[in-house]
Amino acid sequence: MTTIAPVDTFPTSWPYFIAKDFQKAIVPARWADGHPKQWQGAESSITTKDRIRDGALSQDSRYLAVASASEVTIYSITDGKICQMLTCPEGRFQRVLLRMMESSPSKDYCLLADFGSIPYPQTAFWKLDEHGKVQGTNKPVLIIKASLPDAGCDMFHPSSQYFLVYERERLPAATKEKHHSHNIEIWDADFASLKLRIEDMHDEIMSWVDFSPDGSTFATSSMDQTAKIWNAASGALVRTFGPTGHQNWRVAHSPDGSRLACGHGSGVLVWQIETGETIFKFDSNRHWVRSLAWHPSSKCLAYGHCNGGLQIRSVESGKVFQEWQLDMTRWPRQDTEVLVLGWFDGGRKLAFATGLHAGVEVYDVEENIKWRFAPSDEDSSLLTNGWRPLVPAYWIADNKSLLCLDADNKIRVWNL
Repeated sequence: MTTIAPVDTFPTSWPYFIAKDFQKAIVPARWADGHPKQWQGAESSITTKDRIRDGALSQDSRYLAVASASEVTIYSITDGKICQMLTCPEGRFQRVLLRMMESSPSKDYCLLADFGSIPYPQTAFWKLDEHGKVQGTNKPVLIIKASLPDAGCDMFHPSSQYFLVYERERLPAATKEKHHSHNIEIWDADFASLKLRIEDMHDEIMSWVDFSPDGSTFATSSMDQTAKIWNAASGALVRTFGPTGHQNWRVAHSPDGSRLACGHGSGVLVWQIETGETIFKFDSNRHWVRSLAWHPSSKCLAYGHCNGGLQIRSVESGKVFQEWQLDMTRWPRQDTEVLVLGWFDGGRKLAFATGLHAGVEVYDVEENIKWRFAPSDEDSSLLTNGWRPLVPAYWIADNKSLLCLDADNKIRVWNL
C-alpha cells in the first residue's frame, strides 16, 4: 500500500523524534548493537528493475513475489536469483499473493495478482511448480473479473486449497443510495474452478477479509460500519457486528478463533464470536486504526493508528502493556500512520512501519531491545515525487532475518 504526498511538501530530510518509547519494568528499551541502521548497512540486497508496488512471501519462505506496474517477479530466497517473470495482461498490477498449495502432492504454488482499475479490476491466477516456475506458457491459468481487497489482506483459505476474490458489481438500476452489489467469489485453486459466489454482502465497499484459523468461516469488514461472519462452505451469514458508528477497516481473528478484532475510524473493538458480546473497546479520539496484529497467545492485541503510534493491550483487562508514539508536533498525521504491523519469532518480536521515514522498526518484548532499518537523509533523494510506500517486512525463520521491500526499489535482508 502506498500514499502520495504533494511534491512541494515532501521532506528532504527525515527527522525522527519519539514522544513515548517502549519500556519494561520502567527501563527504556535499548538499541540492539549497531542500531539504528541505515539502508546501506544491509547484509544483502537485490535491486529491482522497476518501482515495487507490492510483495508476497510464500508461507514456507522459499519464494518471494514482487509486483511492479508491468511485471511480477519470483525470486528464490535461497540464492536471490530470479525464477520467473510474468507480465501484466493489461493495465497495471496492484497487489500480489503467493501461497504453497499444501493440498497438492507436488507442493506447487499459487500466485494471484490483480490489475486494471475501478470499475473493471481483474485478478490473474498462475500455478508455479516446486522450482517457482510456470510450466508451459506464461499466460495465466485464468483471469477473474474481480480484485483483491487490499495490500496485506490474505485471501487464501488456511489449507491454501481455496481463495477469495472481491467483486463490486454495478447494479443495472442503480439508485442514489446504492450503486453496487458487493460480492465474494470462492475459487478452488487445485481445479481453477468457481466453488461459491456470495452476493450483496455489504451496502458499501468491503475493506478487509479474514478467514478463521480453522477455515470454517471468514469475516468481512465494510465502510457500511458493520463486520460480518460468513460460513465458508455454504456462504450463509452467521453473525453481524455493528454498526460501529465509523467506517471499518481491518478485521482479524484471534489465533484461537474465539474473537474478532476490528479497527475502525475511531479506535478498536473486539467481539466474542460465539455470543456477539463486545469484550474490548478502545476509543482513539478519532485517530483511525487500520493495522491490527494478535499475539499468538490470543491474550493481547497490537494496533497502530494514524497519529503515529501503536499500543499493545490485554483484551481481557484493557491494560496497556506497551506504547510507542512519534512526536507529532512536526508532522501531519497522514505522514505517520502505522500501517504495517506484525508479530513474528513466536510472538517475541513486533515489526512495524510508519509513512514518516519509509523504514521498518522491530521490538523484542521479552528482551526490551529494538532495531531500526531506515533511509539516511541522502537516501531521501531516491524517494522521488513524494512516493512514500509502507514497507512490507517478512520474517525468515530459518536464518532469523527480516526481509524488507524498500522505497528505493531494493529488497534488503537484515539479520536480527
